[in-house]
Amino acid sequence: MEQVVVGSRSSVVGFRIAALVGGAVLVAAAAQIAVPLPGTPVPMTLQPMAVLLVGGLLGARFGAAAWADGRVFAGVSDCCLCDGLVF
Repeated sequence: MEQVVVGSRSSVVGFRIAALVGGAVLVAAAAQIAVPLPGTPVPMTLQPMAVLLVGGLLGARFGAAAWADGRVFAGVSDCCLCDGLVF
């Protein structure tokens, strides 16, 4: 059998980096969109949908990496649950 090389290794790495940055930007942008819910003072954001979409498209490892990059935009570093975590 003959193997065909589709792209170079650097192009694959570049694509993965672009996908991580794009996923982080998508999650950060979706966090800024709030939909008011009737009967409650807490609005719903589109961030959970974006997190599921990015995780489904990028897979577990790269989706988690994109979310870890997106935590900077949300101010999660002040969260008491994240005190022992190192990102």
